[in-house]
Amino acid sequence: MVWVPLKNGSGQVVKDIKLKSPDNKTYTVVSNSRKGINRYEITLRASDGSTKKVMNHDIMKKKSDPKHEPWEVVGGFHSPAKLAKIQGSDKVDPDANKERSKRKSFWKQDNKPGTHSHSQKQRLAKKEEFKQFREYLEDE
Repeated sequence: MVWVPLKNGSGQVVKDIKLKSPDNKTYTVVSNSRKGINRYEITLRASDGSTKKVMNHDIMKKKSDPKHEPWEVVGGFHSPAKLAKIQGSDKVDPDANKERSKRKSFWKQDNKPGTHSHSQKQRLAKKEEFKQFREYLEDE
């Protein structure tokens, strides 16, 4: 799954979500595959049956480039229950459509010192917007 901030919302871009490009063409997500850290290739199908591959950074809203035209979601993102079903899990994460750092499940993970996730948590915990998650950090 890949979380992407779009023009009219943010959430998990997974199979069967409809996206509208800046040139007003609507596509259905067929699949996505991870290509690296924060790099995902999203395969799209147009209404005429043709397929197109785009990277997550090509369709997302960017703070660093205000001239970049982001794509938008059509009809909304899947519910957390549907996302759990797609993943083949019985466990529903109510925060599934939130950014990784804003999910309770991210903060509950046990990460060893020296890992990327551990240092990310330490850095984010100092910010005011994440103070409600400090209870999940071990006292050091």
